[in-house]
Amino acid sequence: MNNQNKILLFKFMFSEIQSKKVLWVTPGGGVKKDENFEQALNRELFEETGLALNLIGPWIWTKKGIFNGRKVDFISYEKYYLIKMDNLDISFENMTLNEARTLKGYKW
Repeated sequence: MNNQNKILLFKFMFSEIQSKKVLWVTPGGGVKKDENFEQALNRELFEETGLALNLIGPWIWTKKGIFNGRKVDFISYEKYYLIKMDNLDISFENMTLNEARTLKGYKW
């Protein structure tokens, strides 16, 4: 969230979902084997925005959804944290190749 209380959203084309869904989502991603949610949040935020966290805000919401995949269905378990950022110089230089390829836009 920026200093005007706007939330950063990315527009991604998810090719692993049936019908190649285009969704607006907050920055984030999967938790690796050796990570907890907070470590994954730090890594994913840096990868997708170039921003580094000084402080992680409170955990405010959990969402669990089932997606119809192209090959198999899968469950998405998401934890949302409130992050307030002052430095909003977003960079996409650290995105993975897949993230950069599927990113279709962003907005506050």
